[in-house]
Amino acid sequence: MKAHRSLSWKSKVVLAVAAAVSAGVLLSSVAVYIVVRHDLYHRVDAALRREEDLVLDHGIARVVKPRKATLARLSVLPTLLQVVNRNGVVIAAQDASVHLPVTALARKAAAGRVNARGTFENLTISGIPVRMLVAPYVGGQAIQVIRPVGSIRDELSRLFLVLVMVSAAGILFALLLGLVVAGAALRPIRRLTGAIETVRSTGDLHGRMEVGKLDEIGRLAYALNSMLGVLDATQRSQRQLVADASHELRTPLAGLRTNVEVLAENKSLPAGERAQLVADVREQFDNLSLLVADLVDLAREDETVPASAPDEIVDLDEVVMVCISRIKLAYPDIPVESHLEPTPVNGSRARLERAVSNILDNAAKWSQPGKVVEVRLLDGELSIRDNGPGMSPKDLEHAFDRFYRGQGSRQVPGFGLGLAITRRIVEAHGGTVTIQSATEAEGGSYTQVIVRLPVITVPG
Repeated sequence: MKAHRSLSWKSKVVLAVAAAVSAGVLLSSVAVYIVVRHDLYHRVDAALRREEDLVLDHGIARVVKPRKATLARLSVLPTLLQVVNRNGVVIAAQDASVHLPVTALARKAAAGRVNARGTFENLTISGIPVRMLVAPYVGGQAIQVIRPVGSIRDELSRLFLVLVMVSAAGILFALLLGLVVAGAALRPIRRLTGAIETVRSTGDLHGRMEVGKLDEIGRLAYALNSMLGVLDATQRSQRQLVADASHELRTPLAGLRTNVEVLAENKSLPAGERAQLVADVREQFDNLSLLVADLVDLAREDETVPASAPDEIVDLDEVVMVCISRIKLAYPDIPVESHLEPTPVNGSRARLERAVSNILDNAAKWSQPGKVVEVRLLDGELSIRDNGPGMSPKDLEHAFDRFYRGQGSRQVPGFGLGLAITRRIVEAHGGTVTIQSATEAEGGSYTQVIVRLPVITVPG
């Protein structure tokens, strides 16, 4: 699959850190500007309120008095006040020569259509920015109080410029910080990537990543080490299987070659000897077919089998009965006694038949004619016991190994794969398989294979 070109993780981390820090800087700058602006205008508004309160408390005559004021000097006056009626006529002013513009808001206030506490508005008079409070007054009149705010606007302009510079510096710092953070954060990932690429290029599965702290990167390294361990074990198992299979195939192939060469080169063989050679060849072909079938089954069992993906509901008791019938036909001189109870399990019927057949076939091969093979299936536990010579402790230890054959099994047909296949089938079905055995020297010879599988409840 072709990979699409995109930004590197480092670039993404740098941009993410820069965006986060930049957003914080910008939000902080906006918040500072809003708070300072609110505080400055709040002070102006408080001064305008005080002038209004003087008029309301003491009357217009006491507050409004002649003051030398001109529009040219407006910017240096602390406040300026006048009273107007609803028609826009100036009733009283602090200076008769200076009349403030009567705005639509002032007419509404005089008409009583404005909140009793008044309303603020910003306007410009002769190029001078002012803040004006307009409030209703008695007798259908309105009070207008202004205060120049040019110095406040200048101060806010300077603050805005400072904040822009600070924000720009903050964004630049965020980019540099992002580079540092990205470099530090991605350094362990670069080490992991280098180690993985080394494994890919060399094929060496023995190397391991440095785990370090068990943080996210440490857990990733641990998981990769575990995966490499599984791959290494699987590879070694496959190589061992190939080596063992090659070893086991060598003997029957050599025998086949010898017999075929004798048949080809000695056309004058007596009929009896020729028939015996042909029978040997057929038997060796059968053995090879069995070995190949076992190898194929073992390779399939080596594949990962999802434990939670059963094929069907299988009546294990019926599977055991079918396998017993086959064994009786193959070994008519070996009696089999069975006691089976209904046992439904989840799994594959064909694979379970193979596992049970392998155990029964081993039991029949090792039993003496007339000796009983006992089969019990109770509470999800299948027990198959023969009365053969038993197994030594060493043989018990390696009973489930591939191609393992004990000292006493050299004369018995087989390749040492049956129990290995059985164990993998049982474990793939969520069960376990164990062997108990004793020899004649231990007070009684027998071998008992016990298979335990999880039983399910079938709705009635």
